[in-house]
Amino acid sequence: MLLDQKRTRFWVKVVSIAAAVAFAGVIFIVLGVVLFGGGGSSSSGGSADLIKQAQTGVAQHPRSADAWEELASRYADAQQLDQAVNAAERAASLDPRDYSRTQTLVAFLDQTGATPRAMAALQRFTARNPGNAQAFLELGLHAQQLNRIPLAKLSFAKFLQLAPNDPNAGDVRARLAELQRQPTTGTTPATPATPATPATPATP
Repeated sequence: MLLDQKRTRFWVKVVSIAAAVAFAGVIFIVLGVVLFGGGGSSSSGGSADLIKQAQTGVAQHPRSADAWEELASRYADAQQLDQAVNAAERAASLDPRDYSRTQTLVAFLDQTGATPRAMAALQRFTARNPGNAQAFLELGLHAQQLNRIPLAKLSFAKFLQLAPNDPNAGDVRARLAELQRQPTTGTTPATPATPATPATPATP
């Protein structure tokens, strides 16, 4: 179990680096290839046994984020992505300060095409952990993917504030400058209409 958790976290870190370099679009392909492609050659029977073992671990340690992440990994290896997402969500909720938990969840959500849910998971994490630069970078990438331009700009700006000397900072500044030239769409609430003034009754 421990080796599998280390394997998952190692690849998640690789994906994070790829995300920082690739920006919007390419990250989602990389996530799928790294986490789900060519990883395991377990038979369906072997996968079922490993899932049962992980389920036993969760039953024995229901408050263990490691146990839930192990179950998520086993489901993902078996291509049971909906179950993997559910288990990864549980792991992230039990360990909200560990960014690797949220990264794993986001990777599974991206693989299923649930980009809005992935962005929401990143928003929850950054709200609780406002000092994590990498989380703001990934939030910006997801927001840009969904054409949430104001959120993307805010997230990239926060990344630069937290990590101005990061190796990817130059690329982020260029991307932010490009976004600044785009019109704001998608997130600015509409200004409510001014109620009409009632007509003055005619004098009899």
